[in-house]
Amino acid sequence: MDEIWQRLVGLWWEKEKARGFAGPTRGYTEGRPIQVSEWVRYAPKAPVKPAIEDVEAFGQKWWEWWVLMNPNWRERSSFAPRTHPRLEQTMGGEEWGAVDYSGPNGILNVLICLRWWRDAIGSNDDEEYWMEAVEDVIWALETIK
Repeated sequence: MDEIWQRLVGLWWEKEKARGFAGPTRGYTEGRPIQVSEWVRYAPKAPVKPAIEDVEAFGQKWWEWWVLMNPNWRERSSFAPRTHPRLEQTMGGEEWGAVDYSGPNGILNVLICLRWWRDAIGSNDDEEYWMEAVEDVIWALETIK
């Protein structure tokens, strides 16, 4: 787990560094987990890590948010045994939209949310589900020009 997480954070860091850590004042909000909304809204007073009572529901919400922010050319497919779509890792266009946001309100929120999810995991099944998410974000960051 540590190795893949370090790889993801390293990719994110290099992209942010290349852009001078600048980004939009508002990130992609459609469908994001409520914990992210509360964390952004109450940033100075928010706990560093929110309580996640239902890890599976949080993971599903994260995937729904990730699917929504990805470009439409990324084909959706079933992700057994879960009930929501996952994204195919094939190129179909150049525009990355919301996935390519830098700064504190960009892809950083995705990484923070992934870390909260990982810290709340208790079983190997949930960890495998989380690893799929991390691998997809890595793929996206490596693919974005």
